[in-house]
Amino acid sequence: MTRGETAVSGAAPSLQAGPAAVWELIQGHTRYWTVATAVRLGVFGAVAHGGRTSAAIAASCGADPVRLGGLLDALVGIGLLRRDGEDVALGEVAAAFLVPDGPAYMGDL
Repeated sequence: MTRGETAVSGAAPSLQAGPAAVWELIQGHTRYWTVATAVRLGVFGAVAHGGRTSAAIAASCGADPVRLGGLLDALVGIGLLRRDGEDVALGEVAAAFLVPDGPAYMGDL
């Protein structure tokens, strides 16, 4: 087989060639856009400056509270926010690198 050719056969993929790499790409893309959306809305700054509930953060960001709730849930799942009941707080990485007025802010990247 030469470079650029692909093997096509009716054989099933081997168990060693699992779909993990594809899922990592998909999840990486999803995580990127989740964080980019949160940065653009100002979620991390809102939480850092006292926003604790979905409603308070939504008001600070000018976002729909229901939709922002889904974004906050995704950020909790990623590990950038922590949740205690209705209250959310910054995770360690978000506090260090995603608060706009922080000394190591990386949100512009």
